[in-house]
Amino acid sequence: MKTRYSLLAGTLLLHATSQACECSMVLPYTFCETLEPQWNEPHAVVLGVKLNEVYYGMRVKVIEVFHGDVSVGDTLTVWGDNGALCRHYVGTWNDGDTVVWGLHDTDFMGNEITAGFPPDLEQPGDHHISNCGTYWLGYAGGMVTGPIAPGVASTTVANFWAAMEECLFTAIPTAPSENGLRVIDGEGGPWLVLNAKQRAHLTITDAMGRSCLARDWDGLPVHLSVMAAGVYLVRVQAEEQRWVKKVAVP
Repeated sequence: MKTRYSLLAGTLLLHATSQACECSMVLPYTFCETLEPQWNEPHAVVLGVKLNEVYYGMRVKVIEVFHGDVSVGDTLTVWGDNGALCRHYVGTWNDGDTVVWGLHDTDFMGNEITAGFPPDLEQPGDHHISNCGTYWLGYAGGMVTGPIAPGVASTTVANFWAAMEECLFTAIPTAPSENGLRVIDGEGGPWLVLNAKQRAHLTITDAMGRSCLARDWDGLPVHLSVMAAGVYLVRVQAEEQRWVKKVAVP
C-alpha cells in the first residue's frame, strides 16, 4: 500500500482545509464510526481488488460484499479526487491491492468540476470514494486491518461485521420513541411497527452486513418470520427521522 493508516488523519485534515473540500473539521476516525447515521453512510461496503486506473478513477473487482446492492464478481467504476473534490486520490492504492472500501453512489461532482479532465466521465451506476471519514481498510493474509472500530485494528473477513457490532449498536442515536420503530415479540417471531404511520424506507441486513430486505414501507406491521434465525440490523428512514435497531429472530 502507498499510504499508512498513521497518515490518515493528517490526509483528512489536509483535504478538509482545502478550498474545494467542505468536510467537517471533526471527522470519525474508525470505519465503524463512519457508518453511524449522523455521517454520510456508504451505499456499499465491499472487499475488492483494484484492477487499474482510468483518468481520476479506478476499476474495482468485487470479491466479497458486506453491504449494498452489488454482487461478487462485479467490476465497479470508482471515482476519486481530480484535484478539486473531497475524495481520496485513487493513486492511494496500487493496482492489485485488495482493500475494504466504503463506497457511495457517485454524486457526479467530477462532471461539475472537471479540473482539466474530459467532461461527463461519471455515469449512473458508478461510485466514488470519500475522504470525509474513514472509508477504507487494508487487507492481507486473510485479515482486514486498520482503524476498524475503537480498540479493533484487525479481524478476519468472516468476523468483520461482528467486530464492529458494539460500536454500531451503542453509538447510533435514535429518533424520539413516541414516533419510533417498535419491535413486538409475537408467535413465530418478531414484528416491526412504526408508532406513527408514515412513508418510510425499510432496510434489513444480517450480521455480516448482507442485504436481506430493502423496500418502501407504510409503517404497518412487518412479520420477520420469513427470516432465518439470527441477529439482524433494521434501519428505517422517514423524512428527517431515522431509527436503527438490532433484532433477534429465534
